[in-house]
Amino acid sequence: MTINTFVSGIVAYIILRNQLREHYGGEFVSIKLVLRKLFKAKIYKKLVPFSCLSGMDYGLSNISFIYNTVTLYTIVKSSVPIFTLIVSFLAGMERFTIQLSVSVALISFGIAMAAFTSGDFNLLGAVLVLIASMIGGFRLVYVQYILQPHKAQEEKKGIKYDTLPTHEDEDASSQNETITSPTSSTVDQTPTAELAQYISDNQALREHHRKNLKKFDHEISGVHMFFMTAPVAALAILPFAIVAEVPLIYKKYQTISNVEYNEELPEQNAQLLYAKLNFFRSIVTNMVVGAFFGFFLNVSEFLLIRETSGLTLTVLGIIKELLLIASSTLIFGDEINFKSAVGYGITLVGIILFKFNRYHKMKQTIREELSNHDQSSSEKQ
Repeated sequence: MTINTFVSGIVAYIILRNQLREHYGGEFVSIKLVLRKLFKAKIYKKLVPFSCLSGMDYGLSNISFIYNTVTLYTIVKSSVPIFTLIVSFLAGMERFTIQLSVSVALISFGIAMAAFTSGDFNLLGAVLVLIASMIGGFRLVYVQYILQPHKAQEEKKGIKYDTLPTHEDEDASSQNETITSPTSSTVDQTPTAELAQYISDNQALREHHRKNLKKFDHEISGVHMFFMTAPVAALAILPFAIVAEVPLIYKKYQTISNVEYNEELPEQNAQLLYAKLNFFRSIVTNMVVGAFFGFFLNVSEFLLIRETSGLTLTVLGIIKELLLIASSTLIFGDEINFKSAVGYGITLVGIILFKFNRYHKMKQTIREELSNHDQSSSEKQ
């Protein structure tokens, strides 16, 4: 998991580097200067807690699989909306409504009923997942606080980072700056004069891009945020990886390495060599593939929270978890009794109520915005 996070951070860096150099004058702005602007100390200090929370959430969740089945893990992990709602209420980022409380209560009751009536219930595993769910709920509210400063703090303390300007910004800035060009100045039409003018223009344009790089601001993007949080998150996951993953990998390797080569059995030696190569290949493949899936999953998570809320993400994620439970029963043979099935049904009812409440809230917001727009238009007339 630690290596997956590092690889995901590298993927995010490559995407950012290509975007910056391709669209915002990479010919004139060095990548070192761009990285200095990406890593702002004031922003990074606020992202460190999120990185640590992410690492603890991922680490505890992975360790819990030692004791839990996929079904039990998924059931208990669905309690994240409860903690997300509590923290959102305390932080003033969600308004208390009866409909929202009822929907979350139904989800919680359904999860509890399904978990405690499951035949595979393990107390230690359930506690680990429950702690991970608490951390995950706080993490989602915190990232919403970062990505939606205009909603969380009425645009008073928005977190922003310096980035390269858009083409419109460059056009606006160019009106305020005088850059001498061969077509706008009177110069001698000699090769030496043209070369000198070309060098002068390049220096002016390079300085123009550097000024714009320091001048313009933009909100944090999902890829940028993941790029900055990946290193700290990887370090936070490292202790959990050492405890849970390293012993398993070492045990598998010992099983292969304990078999000695026998010169009289060349076929057995070939099979042993193939087993060792396949062991390392599987590790590398799992790390790379897992890193890519994890990267796109986290970026999509940031984008969804940015457009909606952390509570919406957690509740919609329950639909995915219900599908995961159904898949685990078919693939791994996890058993689901009648009471657990009823618990899943209650959870699904809570999800439907939540989405219904969100839909009406969205319609009300649109009506208010249209009404305010009409009032402002009439006042101007």
